[in-house]
Amino acid sequence: MSPQQPRDPRQSHTWYLDEPRGETYRQLLRFAVGRVDRATLRPLGTVDPRYTHAINKLSPHQIGGPPASADVSDSESRRKRYVYRFGSDLANKLSELADGVFDWESPERPTDLVLLRGADDWLVSVAHERLCSITMAKDEFASLCSAVPSLGVQSGPGYRGGRR
Repeated sequence: MSPQQPRDPRQSHTWYLDEPRGETYRQLLRFAVGRVDRATLRPLGTVDPRYTHAINKLSPHQIGGPPASADVSDSESRRKRYVYRFGSDLANKLSELADGVFDWESPERPTDLVLLRGADDWLVSVAHERLCSITMAKDEFASLCSAVPSLGVQSGPGYRGGRR
């Protein structure tokens, strides 16, 4: 199944979210299945065993970036991102390894989870800045809000710093 594409890129909008955590995070990942095709994480030079565990657990889904066993302590390797094929198996592993989007932070895990639809960002997180945004058409966002009713929206079309 190929990911759904927005009908017209000019119809895409960005919403900034409260951190999806717990069941909200798991529901968001399930909603993404069939809508996005890849996930990326940024490697960091670390020897933390929890980091190594996460990378090894995700490695069967890896389709690009440095090898799971690579030393990513040099600046060149850190510029590359781990790239994973996104589907229900990866969504399950991402939810097993973290309880929220901002849990993807060093030193325990690779950082900054991004979900991609084709060449476009769908979900972007910057864990150390506590930023999370999602970009899609308004009708898809309405479907997301129905599927994930506990999703907290900070701002975006139709929202001015409050909850939905």
